[in-house]
Amino acid sequence: MELLVNQLSGKWRKVINTTTRIFCGALFLVIAVTLFRVGVAVNKSGLVSNILQVPIYPFVHLLGICCLIECLVLISNIMKIWKSHYE
Repeated sequence: MELLVNQLSGKWRKVINTTTRIFCGALFLVIAVTLFRVGVAVNKSGLVSNILQVPIYPFVHLLGICCLIECLVLISNIMKIWKSHYE
């Protein structure tokens, strides 16, 4: 795919790179929201690990936070693309 994108003009390359980042950002946002909802459900149910009896919901919330951080990285990539500071 990168071989085809590199053959395009600069403007079309920016449009395709921006579009893919927007789709990826939307995907990570949906995953983050889903993880936060699952984390709340796990917290309400009181689910803990079998051996150590550690609550599971903080780890689910941390995964959701990681997905939100990835969304911020993708937004910064989009800004770099249009400011011509991107590869």
